[in-house]
Amino acid sequence: MAFLARSVCGRLESRCCHVFKRSSKHAASASSTAYHGQSYSQPDLVGCSLIHSLKGINLMLIHRLSRLSLTLAILCSMLAWSPNVSSAASLGVHDYSTPGVQVILLSVKRTSDGYLTLRWAYHNTTSSPQTIGKDSGAQSSTNGPWSLAWDVYVVSAGTKYELIKDQTGTPLAGTKPGNAGDPSYALGPHLTFTTWAKVPAPGKDVTTVTVYIRGAEPFEDVPIS
Repeated sequence: MAFLARSVCGRLESRCCHVFKRSSKHAASASSTAYHGQSYSQPDLVGCSLIHSLKGINLMLIHRLSRLSLTLAILCSMLAWSPNVSSAASLGVHDYSTPGVQVILLSVKRTSDGYLTLRWAYHNTTSSPQTIGKDSGAQSSTNGPWSLAWDVYVVSAGTKYELIKDQTGTPLAGTKPGNAGDPSYALGPHLTFTTWAKVPAPGKDVTTVTVYIRGAEPFEDVPIS
């Protein structure tokens, strides 16, 4: 970028000097002065000196902007390529059945409606789209939108607590984008998709559970908040 800027500014300087020279071509009292190995009249010299000064300022600004752009690019790249996005604030990270995808358990919260609300995310660590949800138990257009949450459940003291559905059979869970009839979803490069689901809450004396999310190893001894 700096090389290109110098080239452009150099051409600008030469062109502007040429314009100044033409504009003062017929000045009768103009005296001749050498500048950068070429002969220019006094008005030419003033114009060329001004352009030369502006060129120096422009190059300095371009150099600083280039360094700032490079810094921002590096930071964005580090964020985009991080294999454990949000893992510092998560309850655990496991590999998903699709290579290059991680399942990040974000929270297990006891809510006032008597349920546990689970939140988790799928993170694509690769530079190409990866498919998630294709092995879901939700394989029809009726339940396809809930494919990522369809099979989630928790276990406490040998008791299984599965995804809750309302009176119409609609899951109390997040839906995925895309085709309702297709349980799979193409997660873009370096992107993260977050979803949620509700399951019945175990007794108030239960403080930890094991969370099962299809395609990932169990998240064991997860604290309930």
